[in-house]
Amino acid sequence: MEVPKKGYMSRLEVVNTCPPEAKEKKEGVKYSKAEKITYYSKGTKVNRKMNVILPPDYTTEKKYPVLYYLHGIFNNEDGLLEDGMGTIEIYNNLVKEGKAKEMIIILPDTYAPADGVGVPPSFDPEHVAGYDNFINELLNDIMPYVEKHYSVAKGRENTALAGFSMGGRNTLYIGFTHPELFGYLGAFSPAPGVFPIEGEHEGLMKPEELKVKDGKEEPIVKMISVGTKDFVVTNNPETYHNALKDNNEEHIWFTVPGAMHDSDAVSAGYYNFIQYLWKNLDKEEEKEEKENEEKEEETAGPGFEFPDGPLPEWDAPVVMEVPKKGYMSKLEVVNTCPPEAKEKKEGVKYSKAEKITYYSKGTKVNRKMNVILPPDYTTEKEYPVLYYLHGIFNNEDGLLEDGMGTIEIYNNLVKEGKAKEMIIILPDTYAPADGVGVPPSFDPEHVAGYDNFINELINDIMPYVEKHYSVAKGRENTALAGFSMGGRNTLYIGFTHPELFGYLGAFSPAPGVFPIEGEHEGLMKPEELKVKDGKEEPIVKMISVGTKDFVVTNNPETYHNALKENNEEHIWFTVPGAMHDSDAVSAGYYNFIQYLWKNLDKEEEKDDKKDDDEEVEDAEEVEDEESDEKEVEVGTEGVEEEDSMEEDTNEEDEKEEKDKEEDTDEEDEKEEKKERDKEEDDKKEEKPDQTNGEFPETQIPDWNAPVVMEVPKKGYMSKLDVVNTCPPEAKEKKEGVKYSKAEKITYYSKGTKVNRKMNVILPPDYTTEKKYPVLYYLHGILNNEDGLLEDGMGTIEIYNNLVKEGKAKEMIIILPNTYAPADGVGVEPGFTQEHFDGYDNFINELINDIMPYVEKHYSVAKGRENTALAGFSMGGRNTLYIGFTHPELFGYLGAFSPAPGVIPTVDALTGEHKGLMKPEDLKVKDGKPEPIVKMISVGTKDFVVSANPESYHKALKDNNEEHIWFTVPGAMHDSDAVSAGYYNFIQYLWKNLDN
Repeated sequence: MEVPKKGYMSRLEVVNTCPPEAKEKKEGVKYSKAEKITYYSKGTKVNRKMNVILPPDYTTEKKYPVLYYLHGIFNNEDGLLEDGMGTIEIYNNLVKEGKAKEMIIILPDTYAPADGVGVPPSFDPEHVAGYDNFINELLNDIMPYVEKHYSVAKGRENTALAGFSMGGRNTLYIGFTHPELFGYLGAFSPAPGVFPIEGEHEGLMKPEELKVKDGKEEPIVKMISVGTKDFVVTNNPETYHNALKDNNEEHIWFTVPGAMHDSDAVSAGYYNFIQYLWKNLDKEEEKEEKENEEKEEETAGPGFEFPDGPLPEWDAPVVMEVPKKGYMSKLEVVNTCPPEAKEKKEGVKYSKAEKITYYSKGTKVNRKMNVILPPDYTTEKEYPVLYYLHGIFNNEDGLLEDGMGTIEIYNNLVKEGKAKEMIIILPDTYAPADGVGVPPSFDPEHVAGYDNFINELINDIMPYVEKHYSVAKGRENTALAGFSMGGRNTLYIGFTHPELFGYLGAFSPAPGVFPIEGEHEGLMKPEELKVKDGKEEPIVKMISVGTKDFVVTNNPETYHNALKENNEEHIWFTVPGAMHDSDAVSAGYYNFIQYLWKNLDKEEEKDDKKDDDEEVEDAEEVEDEESDEKEVEVGTEGVEEEDSMEEDTNEEDEKEEKDKEEDTDEEDEKEEKKERDKEEDDKKEEKPDQTNGEFPETQIPDWNAPVVMEVPKKGYMSKLDVVNTCPPEAKEKKEGVKYSKAEKITYYSKGTKVNRKMNVILPPDYTTEKKYPVLYYLHGILNNEDGLLEDGMGTIEIYNNLVKEGKAKEMIIILPNTYAPADGVGVEPGFTQEHFDGYDNFINELINDIMPYVEKHYSVAKGRENTALAGFSMGGRNTLYIGFTHPELFGYLGAFSPAPGVIPTVDALTGEHKGLMKPEDLKVKDGKPEPIVKMISVGTKDFVVSANPESYHKALKDNNEEHIWFTVPGAMHDSDAVSAGYYNFIQYLWKNLDN
């Protein structure tokens, strides 16, 4: 029995057998009937049969999810209704007990030969081919028939696929080929044939292909089971299980004791599977899951899973060692994080983690990291930065998991005045040099990806952060901390580059900094864990670990001892009862961030000085405190001359030392001011680094572009009072306003020859009795159809609020995926011409596939006067290109922060852009109608697209194309820039401005 340790699949207590009573009919339970229906198969060109099982109280007023349940070889649509299978009984009994939801169950005939006839039953490839063809039968005939004739809840989250033997084999093949259609997969005793079998079957896919392709959604549930006595399929189910493991596909795997290739095996899989369907596990089970996860966290750190069996014992003492003097002595370190520090409280503003994508020159791939900004972040202020590193087998989300308290602790401490505002960066610390790496393990080959993170951090991440955010630079404004492997890397990177990091926090640091015989060469020797001569000491150095942490065992203490032997002052403490878990992490983090940025104020410095004075008195071993104080006040009175001279000397030394300290402080302050002034001067003259490949070499922008607003003096575009920003309240949900929902639909693209997705936003009171205008709204590069629905964009809120206020008209908004490579596959994401080609091809996708689909499936008002096109970044670029190429189709054009590439330019990432048109062609051709509205906008701080939007603006001016042009104060390449353009634009649409 192997069940994922976390996530939805971990919630149910899977059992190895089906209880006999679950297959029995019981009093008080309504049982469904199997209705055999006949349908015409366009694929096989014959009438075919299938059984349909409806809920006992089926009604067309309700939508039901659907399970397609497939029989084994040499059987038909009746096979899973045979005695002992329990298909109907198990289903209805579980619904009655509240353990399963109502659904429609379809039992098709899975033998679907292309000619409708087939060959005599056998294990020959000719006969098996009829089962292989079932994928076409299911998708093209059965599912459309069911969705047309029954009250069906559509979408992958409402569609499951399961089967026995050959049906289980087909479930794996079809399910992983079309994860966009099926959200739940159950393969019970799956037959061979998915993978190649030498001399028997070519196979439907290779073992390494049994996974969800990049960019597709993972099935919510994946389950494989088999009887322990099944000599028919033998080890094939386990082969599939191992392939999924190798492909990092989380799934449930279990065997049924004593079962052969029989109904016991089938019913055990089916009994467990249907309890999982349709996200059935309710609030009570979610509560249990949370408790289980908390329990897991007591035994496993984030991203780390322990082997089955008893856990090793480790019981270290509770210790606390803090330097006696200096800055690190000021704070009263505590051994645990108070639980309330990790809770959200009234009156506290909490930050959000924004996941961003950046290009890594070191690994030559796009990578992700989370950025946590202060709730009231502003570009008018500069913030210190904490780089916070996760543990092994995790990623940039690891330190955001429940129990970590990364955001809550930070914002709560700032509110209490115990910590300062800062930017927190959570990168992915697995950075293999080739950008791919190897499967996760403790092998040196995998660990090498973490060792390489030092280059990723210094050469890619830090430059990106300092360029894109308002950052206070310098080691005194830069901290590094981490858990487990992240703590190990903190020690290595921090002591290698103390000139970059002024604060170091290693929480439960993993082994590997020092050599480990037979395992790791080590990154440095113990005697090298120190600041080299001539380099500045980190202001804070901290190491902590749980007393029960048997994962890293005594490694943190080894680092502590090495620092002691190297005379490196630091804080060292243990967390009582904590293992390699969130309790250990949060205790370290809670203490650490209170230390940062010299946060301890004047009062604490005063207390610190008082403590130092007391230490001096203790060192002098003065017996009579009153007498000693009197001597300090009155000098030599009543004291022998020698003692008097000694005391005077001490006083003079103290005064001299004090004066020296004051002089040093003044000099430090002057030096710091001088450096700040220099940074300000540099900043005024600073030009963007052209080597990072993010914006054009030939059009270097002023990072503080002016606030401008240019609106035509006459005509329709002159009617609206355009504003430079979107009011914050326009993006908030308000009482009394109905809000639309984004429905993700799938359509077939004739151009790319694959199924593709887009989001459709209908008016809240949409009706087919009314015709609606349509806005096609396009996302930026490296995103998809969900990009403009992210937090802060306000796509739905702004629209519905403006309609409620009478400032905009009802419309349909389409959010397509604008990456449309001609082959339907494309290339690795990046700032390359090969990748751009997929966006350039979107003009064909939009006009030939998307618009016809929308006009066919929705109640649309046609014509250019009812059709608008807008977009952000790459979407803005495409808006200009498509809109001016086809003004007969689009009456309204909005380009928000449009990316380079419409007209020729040079870009540091991709070199020369030949452009989609010449500057003089960016206009409406003679004889074609002018767009009613043309708008371009960009943030004043947007150094990503730099001067490109203004280049388009100038080209339009040169071409006598009337248009609106404005900048958004303080906005970068972000949601503030997008929402400002969108907020103004949709008020213009559909000739909304009245007389």
